[in-house]
Amino acid sequence: MTDVLESVFRAILTMSATAAAAALVVMLVRLPLKKAPKAVSYGLWFVVLFRLICPVSFQSAWSLFNLRHTALSLVVDQAASPHGTQTVVTAGGGTGTALAEPAAVSPIVPEQTLSIMTVLALVWTVGVLGLMVYGIISYVKTTRSVRAATRLADNIFESDLITSPFVCGFFRPKIYLPTTLTDSERGYIILHEQTHIRRRDYIVKPVWFLAVCLHWFNPLVWASYILLGRDIEMSCDEAVIRKMGDAVRADYSTSLLALSTPRSTITGSPLAFGERHAFSRIKNVLNFKKPVFWVVLLAILAAAVTIIVLAANPLEKTDTASDPAATVTDKIATPVAPSAAPLGEPSYAYGRIDKDDLAYTISPFGADDAVLAKQIIEDFMIKSTAWDALDIRQFDTCYMIRQSYPDGTVLTYYAFMYDGKACLQDESSGQYSIVQTELYDALGQFIDASETAAAVELNLSDIMSSPAYSSNPGDYIDAHREKYEAILKLGQPALDYMLSCFENGEGDTLKGHIMKALCQDLLGPRDSLSGEPLQPSEWYEKLQILQETELPNYVYTGDDPVLKLVYETETAQYHDWNRDGGFSVVAPHVFGSYEEDGYLKVFVTTYAASYNLFGKTLDENSGAIIPAAITYKINADGTYTLTSYKQAQDGSLFAPSIRDYCTMPASGDTIPGLADEILEHYGDYEDLLELQRSNLEKLLADNGITDVELP
Repeated sequence: MTDVLESVFRAILTMSATAAAAALVVMLVRLPLKKAPKAVSYGLWFVVLFRLICPVSFQSAWSLFNLRHTALSLVVDQAASPHGTQTVVTAGGGTGTALAEPAAVSPIVPEQTLSIMTVLALVWTVGVLGLMVYGIISYVKTTRSVRAATRLADNIFESDLITSPFVCGFFRPKIYLPTTLTDSERGYIILHEQTHIRRRDYIVKPVWFLAVCLHWFNPLVWASYILLGRDIEMSCDEAVIRKMGDAVRADYSTSLLALSTPRSTITGSPLAFGERHAFSRIKNVLNFKKPVFWVVLLAILAAAVTIIVLAANPLEKTDTASDPAATVTDKIATPVAPSAAPLGEPSYAYGRIDKDDLAYTISPFGADDAVLAKQIIEDFMIKSTAWDALDIRQFDTCYMIRQSYPDGTVLTYYAFMYDGKACLQDESSGQYSIVQTELYDALGQFIDASETAAAVELNLSDIMSSPAYSSNPGDYIDAHREKYEAILKLGQPALDYMLSCFENGEGDTLKGHIMKALCQDLLGPRDSLSGEPLQPSEWYEKLQILQETELPNYVYTGDDPVLKLVYETETAQYHDWNRDGGFSVVAPHVFGSYEEDGYLKVFVTTYAASYNLFGKTLDENSGAIIPAAITYKINADGTYTLTSYKQAQDGSLFAPSIRDYCTMPASGDTIPGLADEILEHYGDYEDLLELQRSNLEKLLADNGITDVELP
């Protein structure tokens, strides 16, 4: 859990650093735009919001973040990785993983203490939750204060419990006015608040507050939030002056002063609009002049350019090769020899670099495994490439192979996919080569298998640790049921590994007995020897893993069009829901079908089940009996389109949910007695069991299968 939290926090740091750079630029750009309409300045803040909440963007040569030397950068602590992984987060929005050599190859040991980044991530989480709780509480308080407000017209309300007008609400925003307003004041104040609603400011402000919650540690985000609020209010003020004329300036300014509510930055509801920033707004109202066309045009162009250069990510550029005249054939890749000839044969290690969770692990190859590494490094280089500046840190997953010679020389190679090709980089020379995709895939599969093997062995070791006094393998399994289940969750890779252990000679040991139990649980009905009391070695010698016989889902072949519809719908619904594979058979009991105004509604209880067939063993992997109401639209050509599918809910909601959906398809009128009939049938559904068995037998017979014992 802490790994996920830390990864999220790192992503937030990246976005916050980028947004901080964008905020600084917007603040600077606003200075020469003082005489431009405030709506232009208001629009600039959207690019900062974009950087705060969106982790991805398009690339452009016009991106400001191409200026690497001046871009703000943030280096995240190296303590995140036990092997010296360092992530660098830049204002351009990119991340990289710089690998430091581990002091020695060692098995992975669970961390005993929290890293600095984990502690910071926890602190960040507390801050986010605290601000969100504050926002919710303050919003609830605001709505309660106007609960008794009187409606004046449409969405306009008046209350004697408030001293300043504001807009409140997310989906149906309302305008709340104090009772102290004069008729003339009410006119332009309402126009001001309606401007907020027309521009959807009631959506913008909550989204911005969410961004502030996520980036609460960044002072530039708070500053941006405050300046955004000023620009929002001033642009609405200007809209009022433009519509009502210069004659209202004095009265409007007086009202702003009277209605202003001096507050600190984070008091009051952050999700409702109030009359704030009175001094700067009054000054802006008194000095406001309708700008000439060319000023507006230049301001819009300046804002558009600013938004483009701040919203775009930098291009992933490649460095110029040290020898521009060199051709691809001059760079034929061969393993780079150490400066001094290493003594003896190298040992090999493998690793995985996964940028998503910043994992960097390294484990040794066995003697046989080293052959694979040697093949990839030495035997399967086809041609070199001109990708001299590619950085393996930009790829989501890289595989690593390391050669360690007795004299201390270490050579490292990285394998990754780029542009649909499997690539290999020699770290010491920086040279890239294309390798066979099959070998790249083999390396990935080997690493996956090796990690599974390590997990299986670790859990098996824990299981076999106690109780030491017992000779019954079941006692060891019962004492460590959690570890046993952990191996089962690894699935097919764990089964493949344990079967290979038997292949390599694992016999009738405690480990062998536990692995046999695990293999039998993982095989399930595929075990041809299920239930036979055999020793592990004998069980493995006689084992034949049964292959699944694939069969289609049951299809209704009768003449009833409504029943045909129900079979098709229920089969599709259940088969899409089922995740255990196999084939599905349904058996519905239809209580009635009702047509009204071009709609058909069918009420049904269905026994639906899925099966797997292994040899002569039929296994029901899942099944359910659920009442449902299915509504179709009757098309002009006589076909039907599914429009609603409602199932009975679980527990205490079971009966009420059935009564709720027992209504006519269009009018919604209750159908008398139908719900009681469905509930009474649910207590005795023997007919469904018989129909299900009949449908299953028919499906097997139609596919030539007659000697299977039904469950």
